[in-house]
Amino acid sequence: MERYSSYKDSGISWIGKIPEHWEVCRMKRVFSEAKEKTTTESETLLSLSQYTGITLKDDAKKVGMFEAESTIGYNVVHPGQFVMNIMLAWNGSYAVSDYEGIISPSYCVFNFNEDCEKKYFHYLLRLPAYAGAFKTMSKGIIESRLRLYPVYFLAFKTIIPPLNEQQSIVAYIEEKTSKIDAYVVDKEKELRLLNELKETEIANVVTQGLNHNVKMKDSGIPWIGMIPEHWEMVKLKVYCKENKEKNRNNQESTVLSLSYGNVIVKQDLNAGLLPENYDSYQIVNPGYIILRLTDLQNDHKSLRTGLVKNRGIITNAYVGLIVEKINPAYTRFLLHSYDLKKLFYSMGGGLRQSMSYKDVANLMICVPPLSEQRAIVEHIENKCNKVNSLISELEAEIEYLKEYKQRLIADCVTGQINVQ
Repeated sequence: MERYSSYKDSGISWIGKIPEHWEVCRMKRVFSEAKEKTTTESETLLSLSQYTGITLKDDAKKVGMFEAESTIGYNVVHPGQFVMNIMLAWNGSYAVSDYEGIISPSYCVFNFNEDCEKKYFHYLLRLPAYAGAFKTMSKGIIESRLRLYPVYFLAFKTIIPPLNEQQSIVAYIEEKTSKIDAYVVDKEKELRLLNELKETEIANVVTQGLNHNVKMKDSGIPWIGMIPEHWEMVKLKVYCKENKEKNRNNQESTVLSLSYGNVIVKQDLNAGLLPENYDSYQIVNPGYIILRLTDLQNDHKSLRTGLVKNRGIITNAYVGLIVEKINPAYTRFLLHSYDLKKLFYSMGGGLRQSMSYKDVANLMICVPPLSEQRAIVEHIENKCNKVNSLISELEAEIEYLKEYKQRLIADCVTGQINVQ
């Protein structure tokens, strides 16, 4: 794309140079606060997110975790108005609405004062640079209490291209980004299929083995089905004991965490909720298996099993298994397949938020001969390495496309490229 023939300094540090013929003005030239309130109950409640903009809210009276007693006094929103969550303006929580509805009285709604392409300002003001600038003028003691009051928002500077250029910019952005979005959707579908392929392969081989010609028998367990005739079905406690070794006197300092199904060394020890000390943490060794059996009722997405590869300590809220006379990696893959089948959520009547070792000790597991266990682990790791390589490439491509989309929008709305 070509650039404009001449540029000037906008005087706005987060924008820089703009085309010579574009204008610079205060927000109050473009916006004025609308103060229309509801006088009757309304069900068309809108939601505002930094990621999705304005959307229809599913629960009409649901506000965060609470039910609103009444929607009288809420802000009325018309299509084409600019809506801002003044408490989250610092992270980009504002957008032009496509919907008619109402929104929390804690938010602000603005009219456009002059004839303009409203979507141009939607794209311009949602640049991360603007969110950062808004943060500097937000008032509050701590970040979670920051508010960008209308008087400060309207005092900000903005840029205004001629109307025909605003329209061309929006048309160009929407044409290009729709193609990028469609391509990303295709890539994300490929990503899901690869993950499903990997998980299906794991689930099949840990319960059916590698020899498809072997004689099978009924395992007696519905979620397992048929298994090779020479395999055993035993209770978990036969091969996996509960780890009870505590980190008394802080003898170990390497803190581990369970992340996306992997037990990793925790790098940032200041992140998240911190204990007063690590005395109560459990000491774990390579080959132990970690089960995160907490928050079962609310979280149905997290991966809950991991194999320990480093000696260290991990929260005692997790169940640590000491694996004996069975291949730890095979056992972890087997429990991982149980996790993917959402087995843990059905245990204990599905009412408890968490489970202990006693709750899983009698869980039935299928046990092949050790030589088969090793072969299964090698097969899974080889397959997973190949699939994971493809997954990494897809994830990198998706990330690049998303970054490219944001750069393209920024270059268009600030005049760094001439879309005409």
